[in-house]
Amino acid sequence: MRPFMLVLLPLLSALPAAAQGSTFDVLHYKLDIKVDPSTRTLSGTNTMTAKSLVSSLKTVYLDLLSNMTVSSVKMGGKSVAFSRPTNRIRITLDKTYAKGQAFTLTVAYRGTPRNSGWGCFGFNTHYYGHPIVWSLSEPWFAKNGGPCKDDLGDKSTAEIWLTVPSSLYAVSNGKLMGVDTVGTGWKRFRWQVHYPIIPYLVSLAVSNYRVRTDTFTWNGKKMPLSFYVYPEEWNYVQSYLNRFPDIMRVFSAGYGEYPWMTGVIEKAGIARFPWGGGMEHQTVASQSGYSTWLSAHELSHQWWGDMVTCKTWGDIWINEGFASFSEALWQERRPGGSMAAYHSWMNGRRRPRTLSGTVYCYNSTNQSAIFSSTNSYSKGSWVLHQLRGVLGDALFFKCLAEFRKTFFGDSATTEDFRNVCERVTGRGLKWFFQEWVYGKGGPYYKYGWKNLTIGSKPYLDLTIEQTQDVYGWKVFSMPIQLDVYTSAGKQRVTVWNSDWKQSYTIPVKGRVTSVKLDPEKWILTQGVNGTSYNPMLTASPGSLGAAQGGKVTFHLNAGAKAAGRPYLLLVGGSGITPGTPLPGGNLLPLNADSFTRVGIYLVNT
Repeated sequence: MRPFMLVLLPLLSALPAAAQGSTFDVLHYKLDIKVDPSTRTLSGTNTMTAKSLVSSLKTVYLDLLSNMTVSSVKMGGKSVAFSRPTNRIRITLDKTYAKGQAFTLTVAYRGTPRNSGWGCFGFNTHYYGHPIVWSLSEPWFAKNGGPCKDDLGDKSTAEIWLTVPSSLYAVSNGKLMGVDTVGTGWKRFRWQVHYPIIPYLVSLAVSNYRVRTDTFTWNGKKMPLSFYVYPEEWNYVQSYLNRFPDIMRVFSAGYGEYPWMTGVIEKAGIARFPWGGGMEHQTVASQSGYSTWLSAHELSHQWWGDMVTCKTWGDIWINEGFASFSEALWQERRPGGSMAAYHSWMNGRRRPRTLSGTVYCYNSTNQSAIFSSTNSYSKGSWVLHQLRGVLGDALFFKCLAEFRKTFFGDSATTEDFRNVCERVTGRGLKWFFQEWVYGKGGPYYKYGWKNLTIGSKPYLDLTIEQTQDVYGWKVFSMPIQLDVYTSAGKQRVTVWNSDWKQSYTIPVKGRVTSVKLDPEKWILTQGVNGTSYNPMLTASPGSLGAAQGGKVTFHLNAGAKAAGRPYLLLVGGSGITPGTPLPGGNLLPLNADSFTRVGIYLVNT
């Protein structure tokens, strides 16, 4: 979802339903409703097939807002008892069901859905008074349009039959199986969803749409691209819609085949609606406009948000951070795009306004906190951007591919994503997720340098400090890229930084003229400030040993590299001239990755 304006919302009466996923699993919904714009009502049935997850199931609860009227609940054509706790339906099943046993029940209901949350359900008009009926159920308002299990952990297949006035067109998820004439002046649109869908992603959009249909081809398969346009906007939107196949190609190449064409061919597309932004309804995004960046954001949700959905609202960045990152990926890989355009987007439009919040949403019953533009969207996108920088493209996109494979059609948490990344890379990444997803802040770097000669060879003597402690933020551990400009040309170096103040002795090809820290801005910093050289420690010969009882403290850093491997470089000690060979030589091999905490720098005394 991409709202154009985020506002503070009060806590609403329809908060998330109590957890009920441990008692039954929904397998299929069949929603058959009449949508009447003139009376602003819905009426019809929802038939649910589910299976018991417990040894003895006699009672189930479904979610439905209390302003909607339930006239009956039936099983096998016979009525069963039900009651209406607030915003729910308590149903007594026709018998006790054992674990694994399936059952089917049909709820008949009617009413006018409440307009709340982000909009939730609207009966509006557009140009010249034409009706537009639309839904937007995120985060917990699927219960507004019909009885369901409004639960992030339960996906199912679905049929969605919408009967509307014959002058209108009814859009929903999945594949259109047919259109029937029903009585006088009414048509029924029969849509079917063949892949798992979560209730809040079910869409209803009804208007006098004009439909444009194109064909997208991928790996020899052909799929319709369907666009449902207000007739008055038809000419205006064509140039925008012409770009949609390119967005499909970019994300299919980056994230794998479009999810809803891997088996049964469904569709991709856009339905116009009046809410200010977009909503990633499965197979057909609802959008207030057709700008390319908005279409890219919403389309990417078909992979991240729809195919793989956040398992809790605390993990919403799996939806919104991934989609916001995808905006930048589109800038990189679109026709005429570039890596420079990618970085420009991340550092411009997607840079958070503040770093004081966390990407993980700890206040997951507050709608404004969940959909924080700064934390869930922008900072969430930077989690992926930085992870890409840490891992490199090959491993990063391999992680995304494995995440897709593991959780296709399912819901996932942040820890699920971390576990996938660790399995793919063979690296422990808890430090990264603790800093950037669960933690606040970002590093503020100050650095200084000078030229150093050891045994007639040139070195860069570099000190990096982190000063974000003034904001109350902890020290950050990150690999930092450096562009070192020397008399022999530019040299790209990566160092591991994990302390408030660290020094590095780095072999270079010539005399250093300038140093740029994090030149491509892979790190979400509070700031970077090049200052005058500030060594780790200064002391006259002998004074350090005397001050510490004859002992010298070693400081961990990234280690110098020699012969293509990380090495420990001892540059001096008490009474020893820097560069003088020490017993055993001054280069000692280490069996360690250059991104780990390796090496010891012996401070000159």
